[in-house]
Amino acid sequence: MLIVKLICKNSKMLAKDFSGIHYLALHIMKKLLLVLLSCAAFAAVACEPVPAGPDDPEDPQSVYTSVNGRFLEAISGAYSTFEKTGTLPSSIEANGASLDKSQYVVAACELLNAISDSPLSWESTNIKVHSVPAFDEYGTNTFDPDKIDLAHVRFLAGAILAAFNTGGSLPGSIAFPTNPAENGFLPQLMIAGSLQDNVMNMSTAAVVLARVLNHYVTNNAYWPDKVSSWPSAYTGSTRNCQTDSDAVKSALADAVGAGAADAEPRQNALDIIEYAGKWAKEDYSGTRKGAADAISSGSGNSCDLAHALIAMMRAAGIPARYVYARCQLASGAADHVCAEIYLDGFWYLCDPSDTKVELGSTSWKMDTFYGRYNELGI
Repeated sequence: MLIVKLICKNSKMLAKDFSGIHYLALHIMKKLLLVLLSCAAFAAVACEPVPAGPDDPEDPQSVYTSVNGRFLEAISGAYSTFEKTGTLPSSIEANGASLDKSQYVVAACELLNAISDSPLSWESTNIKVHSVPAFDEYGTNTFDPDKIDLAHVRFLAGAILAAFNTGGSLPGSIAFPTNPAENGFLPQLMIAGSLQDNVMNMSTAAVVLARVLNHYVTNNAYWPDKVSSWPSAYTGSTRNCQTDSDAVKSALADAVGAGAADAEPRQNALDIIEYAGKWAKEDYSGTRKGAADAISSGSGNSCDLAHALIAMMRAAGIPARYVYARCQLASGAADHVCAEIYLDGFWYLCDPSDTKVELGSTSWKMDTFYGRYNELGI
């Protein structure tokens, strides 16, 4: 009997000890399992690809496998090049083909229409690579709004394709209708005392089309409401507008003084305009001097003085561009060049060859507006 009691007592103790060990083991196993599950979840999240947003670096891997998709990415890439260099590339590569700028402008128009008309099936019917003659880089460009909405971009693409399908080449520019009842309507602009139509040349249209398609690619297939219509930042150096020349830098320092970095852009612009008012007007055609030589000599015709003023503005970080028009001057009707300066969200005419150099005012009236340009081709 005693032996039986001892056996039972020892059995209970062993069972109790075993239960404690069993509980501890289970507890440890649960902890380990939780740690393993957490690590697995973290690894899965860490390895999951994150879609590139509009501000993320460009993803080197293509997300499109179709012919149309590859063309779309190539044109989007052309705009990425524009953002870095200020110039669209002369050609792009896609689907084993090389497309020059005229060809990829036509491709951009066709893609824009295809995606807009058939958002779910635009990749199923391949666009073609057309033979397209080079377009005029300096066609009429009087387009006034700083931004253009998607509806007007679609009008632009349609008008370009209509001209190409009819004549086999790209037009020098596209005029937006002035009749409110017509598709693509834009009101006329008032400049230098006369009403002018909104006209966009192919150089600007190429940038706008690439900009819209780039937005579509980099924003998960969402169209922009509006994009900038600027074909340039209007702050860079060009062949005759040498913003980094010693003459321009020295003149800028003389004009704005030591406190230029702390001054408002408008004040710097006014100081530069006052400085430009001392230049002498000469009478000859086209560009002979460029900005640096015009500043050094303190004289020039309307082209060279415009080069000088625009170079000084750009060197000060103020956007400035050329305005080219047929004007009624004191000496009679003549082709004329002056500047437009961007301040506080608005563009202001300024003519350094005028009898009185002022911001937003000229002594002459414009007859025919040829255009606004980042670089002057004359």
